[in-house]
Amino acid sequence: MTAALSPALLKRRELATDRGYTPANDAGIGLVSVSPTLPYWDEPTIRMSLEGYPTSVSAQQAVDSLVNFLGGNGLAAKSKIPFRNAIGAIVCDLLRAAVHQPVRACCRQMAAASFNGARIGYRNAKLVFNRLHEAKLVVRVSGYFDRDTRSGAVTRITPAPRLLTYLAEFGITPDNQHIHFARHIMPKKAADLVFLNDASHWKDGRRISGKRIPIDYDHPEVAARIAKLQRINAFTSEQMIGGADHAYFHCIFNQGDIPGHGYRKGGRIWSVGGGYQALSKADREGITINGQPTVELDIRSSHPVIYLTMNGIPFNHNEDLYRVPGLDRNIVKLMFNLTLSRQKIPTMWPRETKKDYLKEFGRDIAADYPFREVQERVYTKHPFLFDRASVNMDWADLQFIESEVIINTVLKLNDLGITTLPVHDSIRFPLMNMAVASYVFSMEFEKEIGIKPDLKPHHQNLIPI
Repeated sequence: MTAALSPALLKRRELATDRGYTPANDAGIGLVSVSPTLPYWDEPTIRMSLEGYPTSVSAQQAVDSLVNFLGGNGLAAKSKIPFRNAIGAIVCDLLRAAVHQPVRACCRQMAAASFNGARIGYRNAKLVFNRLHEAKLVVRVSGYFDRDTRSGAVTRITPAPRLLTYLAEFGITPDNQHIHFARHIMPKKAADLVFLNDASHWKDGRRISGKRIPIDYDHPEVAARIAKLQRINAFTSEQMIGGADHAYFHCIFNQGDIPGHGYRKGGRIWSVGGGYQALSKADREGITINGQPTVELDIRSSHPVIYLTMNGIPFNHNEDLYRVPGLDRNIVKLMFNLTLSRQKIPTMWPRETKKDYLKEFGRDIAADYPFREVQERVYTKHPFLFDRASVNMDWADLQFIESEVIINTVLKLNDLGITTLPVHDSIRFPLMNMAVASYVFSMEFEKEIGIKPDLKPHHQNLIPI
């Protein structure tokens, strides 16, 4: 396995250097981060959790060998153990990054304060990063911060071929790393589990995300969500998830500045740092749970079905609502989402939609799919969209209802001993549990919405539906 950096990332770094951008603070030591409010390159990375440790005899021997190789035996006696722990944690994260092809980089905020309460301290992490770099066991690409444009990029650190060869001598590879290393997910307090944002808004065709605001942790909805997340996190932390990154789940409620929101807006649960949820559907096919292949099961036309059913609007339950003759299904879905996310009827493709389409296809969405033409065809097929403004239900309401179905499904399956990874409107679980998971998912949806869902499985060994 080679540790090739993404060509796109290398090219962008070269451009940054040529333009004289200023390195971000602490760029010299490796893993740093600029403000999350700033634009940065979206190359896929693995968040370095520093919560891993060696479990097998081979892994312990490999870590001990690295301690010696990196000069740890020359440290004072009281410093050797934390130095060894830091090596074990960093190697665990680097192996998780090396599972991907091409090999991904790791990133982590390196401000000293970010290590408060962490299992690995700032000084030891910094020392190990430096020595790994000096020994050419990792490839480091420095971050930068452009003060003029207020943009930047995090520094990335990637396992070098030399490190992978070194570990292979002990029988340790990226593919079997879950046998040799485990991660200890630190107990999370309420403030780590549930957050509240104010309402997002649209400006010049661009959606401006809501900002974080104070939350009432004693509110019944918040307390109930925290209790559920703690149960899910406790169960999931004991499982081996291969081919993906995951630390723990948290939840974000939305529209907290709107009177009467009652913590029933938004509420999706997220894998901290993006984790496996940030992978494409194709990449998620490679996820294993306790060594078993997995399958993903999603709700066909989830939001439209919830919207229509909860508002008593008749529709054909056997029809895929996103199928409109002559239009790509994804374009119809975009129009649905755009319409249901606002109270007013939309008049153009949003800036983000244009940007995403251009990035994926290299073309202008308005040229391929003129907005007015698409809107007329979709609305003619589904006249209820013309009356959108008369219904007091938006994306945040739909997400909350959907999140209740997903969370309750995960809990029920966990109680049955089935590890389940939520992906917003879908769940991923071991393929061998398909029958039970499908039954529970359908039952929870019907309990919450009032009708049975049309569930669609995704797995490379299944015939597409």
